[in-house]
Amino acid sequence: MRVAVIGGSGFIGMPLIESLKRNHAVAVVHRTHKQLEGVTQIITDINKGSGFWIGIQQFKPDVIVHQILSDANQAKELISHCKDLKCRVIVLSSADVYTAFAKFIYKDEGAIEPTPLKENAPCHALNFAQGAKDLLPAKNLPEWVTHDYNKKDVEDVLMSQNSVQCTIFRPSFIYGCNDDNNRLGYFIKSMSDQRPTIILNKGLANWKSSFIYVDNVVQAITWSVEKEFSSNVLFNLGSESRSMLTIIESLAKAVCWKGQIGLSHDYETSRCNYSQDFDLDITELRTAGFNEKISLEDGLKETYEWGKTTSIINFYAHEDKFIRDNPDSIEWQNIA
Repeated sequence: MRVAVIGGSGFIGMPLIESLKRNHAVAVVHRTHKQLEGVTQIITDINKGSGFWIGIQQFKPDVIVHQILSDANQAKELISHCKDLKCRVIVLSSADVYTAFAKFIYKDEGAIEPTPLKENAPCHALNFAQGAKDLLPAKNLPEWVTHDYNKKDVEDVLMSQNSVQCTIFRPSFIYGCNDDNNRLGYFIKSMSDQRPTIILNKGLANWKSSFIYVDNVVQAITWSVEKEFSSNVLFNLGSESRSMLTIIESLAKAVCWKGQIGLSHDYETSRCNYSQDFDLDITELRTAGFNEKISLEDGLKETYEWGKTTSIINFYAHEDKFIRDNPDSIEWQNIA
């Protein structure tokens, strides 16, 4: 099969290319100058013109995997070209479309959304490209995001047409090697530095999400390339619901860290609303036949081996001072 990947040089894209090229001819559209072996490269910035479609047309793909589809106009352009190419489309959307996410970042003051979230759970109408620093705390928007960025608009365009078969994934909390956001980095660094304690805000500790290892995301996309559906489909993409405390305890056990985890409501209040869980119902994906291959323990071990070599700011002095100043507010958990 011939597969074109749009956005293929990053956290998910690099391992995806390695997975796909084992059994398929692969073309990659990306804006870096990384040397990607064994694939056709189309180097361009997709937000600076549509000339890259000439290269895709010459490649004649059976499937296009679009990881960086940003707005409704790009979605319409994608469908128009894929109709001519007579190819299928796989799109990586985001679980951030759910109203629960707006509540999680305090952009919706309504009642807490029940979880786990099904694919038909309410979605918000926030525009992430406007006020991005408020909408996405602690990180900058990627360069591929357009001014009209809205993944829900993208989904609506794709799902409302029947000329091109579309498969859409809504992933939740993705972790793993080469994570640009280094989501588990602070905990990994604390354990690799053999810190005796890690302090957590109790709300964060109890907060639940559907944490998924990056290689399992890659596996899901590869599975969908090789599986044809008769109509448009949309899947939540994650693993079973787990609390952040469970993830940290699992990481500790996987790497044999024997310290203590201290929980306190008084430690590091956040701009995030941890009373709003963000775990996904993945029944539809399981029913369709997908099951991830890499276990939580193995994914955490691999992430640890990568993460302990990365640079990250530590707050050890701040943690130690909090322990000294607030001994009665901390509930300690021993890692066996």
